[in-house]
Amino acid sequence: MISEDIISKYKEDGVVILKNVIEDKWIETLRSGVEKNFKNPSKYKCVYETDKNNNELFYDDYCNWNKIDEYKNFIFQSDIGKLAQELMQTNKVNLFHEHVLVKEIGSKKRTPWHQDQSYYCVNGKDNCSFWIPLDDVSKNSSPEF
Repeated sequence: MISEDIISKYKEDGVVILKNVIEDKWIETLRSGVEKNFKNPSKYKCVYETDKNNNELFYDDYCNWNKIDEYKNFIFQSDIGKLAQELMQTNKVNLFHEHVLVKEIGSKKRTPWHQDQSYYCVNGKDNCSFWIPLDDVSKNSSPEF
């Protein structure tokens, strides 16, 4: 599914762009899951920004895959695990968690630069994260690596 050039780049840089590797049906499935998620968030939900009417503009939640079928189905029935397996060149992939971040139109708060490894309880380089935008996102609003 992934070329040797992409795999080499991932090993060298730790990041690659994979375009058009997730079917539209899974994007729709995940959108539905996000709606369910934020109607019934977990104890981990965090709101980073609200507007003057207290509408949430930037928020997140995680560790919901076992209670939201759309997340679980995507994780175990799509090719996302195979993509991670190919990138890491490993025989086995374990799920650490899913993490959903939502930035609504009008959010002005910038996500600060950070590195996840410092707070993950995972050692080594066999760790792979996917940023999967569910809406069109301009380069101006995309993560930087």
